[in-house]
Amino acid sequence: MLALGMNKSWWEGLSNSDQLIIKAAAHQENDVMMSEYNAKNGFYLEKLIREQGVQLRRFNNDVYDAFGEAAEEVFVEARAHSNLAERIHASFVKTRQEVGSWMNISDQEYLSQRNRVLGVS
Repeated sequence: MLALGMNKSWWEGLSNSDQLIIKAAAHQENDVMMSEYNAKNGFYLEKLIREQGVQLRRFNNDVYDAFGEAAEEVFVEARAHSNLAERIHASFVKTRQEVGSWMNISDQEYLSQRNRVLGVS
């Protein structure tokens, strides 16, 4: 995901059409970047394996559990910062749950079955 930042007063001084143009350009650039990222990663991963002898290994559950514990420590500290931080975090958690539930039955399941049928590993 790309990020675009600017001075708030400058942004608010733009016309609605100028704001829409900038938003559209930013969305388009992000789409192009993500398309290139996804299109090229498989090729270069295979190249690393073939030419450099890279061996892929999955993190075990202990590593992911440690990631989760460390993230929770950060979340606790962030939520304690202010009421606003607590509300933002609650919204984030709710959205993460909703999106994660949907992804489990949509994209994730589709990709798993597509790859199984096509022999993609």
